[in-house]
Amino acid sequence: MNRVSGFFNNIGSILLALILALIVWVVAVQQQDPLVENVYDRTIPITRIGPDQGVVPFGGLLERVQIRIRAPQSSWTTLAASNFAAQLDLRGLAAGSYNIPLLVTSSDPRVTIVSRQPEDVSVVLEPFIELEMQVLVNITAQPSFSYHMPSPLVITPMTVTVGGAQQLVEQVASAVAQVSLANVTAPVAVRRPVILLDLQGGEISNGLTVEPPTVVVSATVEQRPGYRVLPVVPKRTGQPAPGYRYTSIDVEPSEVVVYGSPATIDTLPGYVGTAEVPIEGAVGDVSERVALELPENVSVVGDTQSVLVRIHITPLEDSITVSRSPVFLGLGEGLTATTNLKIVEIVLAGPVPRLNALTPGDVRVVLNLVGLEPGLHSLEPEVIVPEGLRAESVVPRTVPVEVRLIPSPTVTVTVTVTVTITVTPRPLSTPVVPPRR
Repeated sequence: MNRVSGFFNNIGSILLALILALIVWVVAVQQQDPLVENVYDRTIPITRIGPDQGVVPFGGLLERVQIRIRAPQSSWTTLAASNFAAQLDLRGLAAGSYNIPLLVTSSDPRVTIVSRQPEDVSVVLEPFIELEMQVLVNITAQPSFSYHMPSPLVITPMTVTVGGAQQLVEQVASAVAQVSLANVTAPVAVRRPVILLDLQGGEISNGLTVEPPTVVVSATVEQRPGYRVLPVVPKRTGQPAPGYRYTSIDVEPSEVVVYGSPATIDTLPGYVGTAEVPIEGAVGDVSERVALELPENVSVVGDTQSVLVRIHITPLEDSITVSRSPVFLGLGEGLTATTNLKIVEIVLAGPVPRLNALTPGDVRVVLNLVGLEPGLHSLEPEVIVPEGLRAESVVPRTVPVEVRLIPSPTVTVTVTVTVTITVTPRPLSTPVVPPRR
């Protein structure tokens, strides 16, 4: 009996030791990687399940939810919105108003969802109904004056089926396709979306389906008998000054609508002419308003009896080759530069008058030496040309330049030796005269 009692006492001690060890381990883990509770900085998209067939949500539904979570500190840096799922389950619900709880889960078992905002979502379910409606056409712009539609528009298909919540479908007053016939001069067939409008003409854009969503609108557009749209072709006389040419002609308006008897209109050429615009000796654009030349019994629709003609005159272009010696620019202090390439050839292009007026000083070739250190360099020359001309080619593309330090001057020491000779005069000796005998 004492042995059995001792055995159970030992088991109790072992279990107590295990529990204490587990507690110590949990505390140690939490100290190393503590749990952090906070609001997750990204909202979670809500996935809707259902509702059953025959009912649909009426009004907008919440699309995203904010959550508060608890997770180890180390896991916060790796969490992504894809780790969470938010579901709104509408299955098994009949038409009516509900507060449906949101179900938010995490794919990371270390994460606990503490709360969600909001906890519930207000949902209104309406019976789903369908309504067949005839499609109307709204012509937003008519054809030009000289064109008309001899037959009604054709819509394919003529009806569409509108489906959705009962309250929303009952607001639909018309199904419309909008078509613009501006600048249409021939039969046309265009596909246009179907727009749903309420009684006030406002568009109902959300919550409803339209089947098919688009229709084809066909319109027959023809020229009215006795009318014709013709381009205006101006006449010019003379030639620009030597070295110039005309490049283009603008007319405003560029076309006019003429009318008369159908027989006369059908015999017209494919344009309307103008009075002559002289450009003799022109060196710039010529702008002049001139009258239209119309055949007898033919008139222009509106007040257009003249047009504004602009003739663009530009200089003829040519090219020449010039040679220039490169010039150094920006050489640093204490440096000198040399190049064994004395001539750079440039092909200049531009207006002939500007090329003919060119002087030698108008074109320069510059080698930029700013910031260069002593040594050999290969520099791309910069060509400076007068305004209106352009350098199309530079040969060579690079110029070799050697930058050297200016040598220090050599100091020559000249030693001058001055020799001073002092001469001391000696007294002249008195000649001795022998005595006379």
